Amino acid sequence: PFEGSATDLNERARIAASLGPKSKILILLNHGPVTAGGSIEEAFLYMYLVTLACTWQARALAAVGGDLSKMNIPSEETLKSAMDRVKIERTGNEPKATYNEAEAAWNGIAR
Repeated sequence: PFEGSATDLNERARIAASLGPKSKILILLNHGPVTAGGSIEEAFLYMYLVTLACTWQARALAAVGGDLSKMNIPSEETLKSAMDRVKIERTGNEPKATYNEAEAAWNGIAR
């Protein structure tokens, strides 16, 4: 809910709590996305991707006149299969050190 201008420094703690320890993207009603990451490149990548996803969602909804029943929405099984194919190989809890996805995307997009 709207609580007035976000000039109170206590707002930072509430936003951080809403993001939590694992979430990197928060969409604020009437403000838009907030992204976080372990680096500027990672936060930028999340902002780029969420903006791109929102753009394509708006285009898809416009193409069917806003009627979700006309959209072909993938099943949970299909989504899980797609996610499994694009996971970064991990060792423990950290991404594999030989490839930094966020840095690679930053360099590609910044060109």
